Amino acid sequence: MKKILLSILLLLSINLPAQVKSLDITLLQDAKLAVMSDSYGNKPFTTDLLGRIAFVGDIGITLSYSYELAMLKNIYTNRLFGSGYTYKNSQVLFEFGEINHNQEYSNSFGFNIKQDFKFCKNGFISIDYQYFHRGDIDKWRGSIFFGLTYKMFAK
Repeated sequence: MKKILLSILLLLSINLPAQVKSLDITLLQDAKLAVMSDSYGNKPFTTDLLGRIAFVGDIGITLSYSYELAMLKNIYTNRLFGSGYTYKNSQVLFEFGEINHNQEYSNSFGFNIKQDFKFCKNGFISIDYQYFHRGDIDKWRGSIFFGLTYKMFAK
């Protein structure tokens, strides 16, 4: 099974450069924490940023890093790797990674749906819905993020 999976990944990696249509750099803010407090005591305007680099073709590969600074004593980061399907300015991604919540590490996995709206040549306003299983609290959580995407060498 391991050899089959590695073979599939190798074939995808060989074909990926020919499919890449753009390199997307995205910076998103959690919509809820931008305007209101949550049940964990985070106040409005809490920094909860998600940065994502995506090699976008018909099949996209993404690397994501999420950072939340709720209080100086409570730091939350989430590093993710994912893949998914892209159609025009819409993406459906399946991601998995690792959460660091106050130096306690756990796994996370789930999916997100991203829609980009063009506002200048290579600039887009992005809305991103995520539904993830967070291993640190052992629950499924949904979040909506908004922000900006810059598409480098977009075709």
